[in-house]
This record gives sequence, structure tokens and C-alpha cells, in this order.
Amino acid sequence: MKYRHLFVFVVLLFPSLPVMTNGEYWYYGCPKYSEKGMEEIMQKIKNIPFRTISELQGYSKGEAEMYIKKTKCDLRNLDEYAQELKKRIKKDKKSTDR
Repeated sequence: MKYRHLFVFVVLLFPSLPVMTNGEYWYYGCPKYSEKGMEEIMQKIKNIPFRTISELQGYSKGEAEMYIKKTKCDLRNLDEYAQELKKRIKKDKKSTDR
């Protein structure tokens, strides 16, 4: 009985942790993009505007949900990338201050 609670805890904890697969991290079903992938996202953002609600209403529910999920993954990866760049800057700044 006590192991069942441990099992439930581990099952609930697992999705919140990044899982390493083939050297890439996955966050809630979103792959962590490489440097090249990040550059492609930033280029896409510059060239293609986000779709409006009225544009999404023209799509089926499944298409709209896939677009929203992809956009959330892109935003998550951009945030992770920004955090990583901040860490690199701090690290480089500390090494140059010495």
C-alpha cells in the first residue's frame, strides 16, 4: 500500500522533469531546439506574423490545437534559450572580471 503512494508520486513528478532522449531535452512534449532550430524560429517570427483568432477560426479544431501547441513549444524554447544566453553572459562576465 505504501509503495502505491510512492508510485503515484513518481508518476506525477516525472512529467515535470526534462527527460533526456538522444541528447535532446523534451519539455511537456516539446523538443528543445538546437542553435540552428532557434535561428529558424527567430527568422520565422521576423517573416511570418502570428495568426489572429479570426484566422484560427477558419481551421478545424485539431489544426488550431496543433498550431497552438507548436507556438507554445516555440515560446518555451525561446524562453529557455534566453535563460541559457543570460547564464553564458554571466559566466563570461565573471571570467573576464578575474
